[in-house]
Amino acid sequence: MVGKIKVHFGCASHKLADWINVDLNRFCKPDLVADLTKPFPFRSNSVDYIHSEDFLDQIELADAYYSVPQKNSWAVSGSGRSPSV
Repeated sequence: MVGKIKVHFGCASHKLADWINVDLNRFCKPDLVADLTKPFPFRSNSVDYIHSEDFLDQIELADAYYSVPQKNSWAVSGSGRSPSV
């Protein structure tokens, strides 16, 4: 997957090699500290793959329902691709 942008949301201490590991907690030393209930820090159509484990259960239901799918799914590139929750 040379040249692909792969983002791992809510990584905590589980870092994936060759992925941009993102978490709100700076103490787990992610590659990028970001609040994922806010708009993604990536421009439109710039992300090829998104991975997440045990992330949505860590945020408030209103944030998960309204913020994550509606504000952030646009970052995934490619025709017909969409994140699945």
